[in-house]
Amino acid sequence: MRDTTLLQLALGVAPPWTVTRGEFDAAAQRLDIEIDFAAGSRFTGPTCGAADCPAHDTERKTWRHLNFFQHQAYLTARVPRVRCETCGVKTVNVPWARPDSGFTLLFEAMVMTMVSAMPVKAVARMVGEHDTRLWRVVHHYVDQARARADASGVTRVAIDETAARRGHDYVTLFVDIDQARVLFATEGRDANTIAAFADDLAAHGGDPEAIGEVCIDMSPAFIKGVGESLPNAAIPFDKFHAVKIVNSLPRRRPGTPSTGCGAPSRRAKTFCAAHAISGCAIRPICRIARKPLSKLSQRVTSRPHAPTRFVSPFRISTISQLSRQAPASSRNGISGPRTAGSNRSSMPRTPSGVIGTASCAGSTAGSPTA
Repeated sequence: MRDTTLLQLALGVAPPWTVTRGEFDAAAQRLDIEIDFAAGSRFTGPTCGAADCPAHDTERKTWRHLNFFQHQAYLTARVPRVRCETCGVKTVNVPWARPDSGFTLLFEAMVMTMVSAMPVKAVARMVGEHDTRLWRVVHHYVDQARARADASGVTRVAIDETAARRGHDYVTLFVDIDQARVLFATEGRDANTIAAFADDLAAHGGDPEAIGEVCIDMSPAFIKGVGESLPNAAIPFDKFHAVKIVNSLPRRRPGTPSTGCGAPSRRAKTFCAAHAISGCAIRPICRIARKPLSKLSQRVTSRPHAPTRFVSPFRISTISQLSRQAPASSRNGISGPRTAGSNRSSMPRTPSGVIGTASCAGSTAGSPTA
């Protein structure tokens, strides 16, 4: 079997295209494959789809292909421009690459698979290309997927920000809780990001007024943005940020003077933790702190020379209350304990407890679940 026949079978090139030459350079670690078409061949019009269009002229183009073992492989072909009675003179589409791309379809498929698991710059180093060229590929297919996205059934959304790079440079993510998919991502973490999401939601068939629940942290900017752009949404806060606030409050050791509710007194320069969390949906539950300390609150770390660690009974009671059953209106994994038959891996990664539900206007929210 001739090498050109083997390459044609391996590439899957069909008439009128044919492999005419293969040249391997061991020193440059490169394989070049020439593809051509026979004189008098007819092509399909790229715009109108009309068949039997004659070639008007040709342009030589090269595409990066999948590696031949550890060596880079390139396809080079004379690409004709056809003369169509309807569309005029247009460049035909080759079957192994998309228009205006320097890579074959198989190479782009490999890149898209890799960038889903690692940074684009790392992929660029591995394949020996500049990351700018790979970003063009990523943007092309992401834009295609975004154009096909359907947000018509979205009613519950989770919002959170993450650092894009060092410094105060953030990206805000919007997730569909019911289908566990990313709906939108944008730079920043202020109220304008919520407005941008509402516009994008409407552009993809969704309705901002149909959003009934938005799970966020206690960011005032997010609360303001939800009230302005998602007017019918209730705001359940996730318990992670509530416990974080409780952990940051001063802790009272046994014997410290306390108020009637069991919380540290003002004389001890501390205040009731439930009243220190202003603007959130926690009702005062300090009365639970009157209960005797549990063994957990009296534990000592096992490290040598480590001080005794006191766990506040208020913290214990807060975590206990936040972990209890959520209201019946919060279902499908957004809050409340999992049932015995539920599949942990199949549930959306959403908060397991809801502190309360705040109105979009920023009014006082409901009580925590009992």
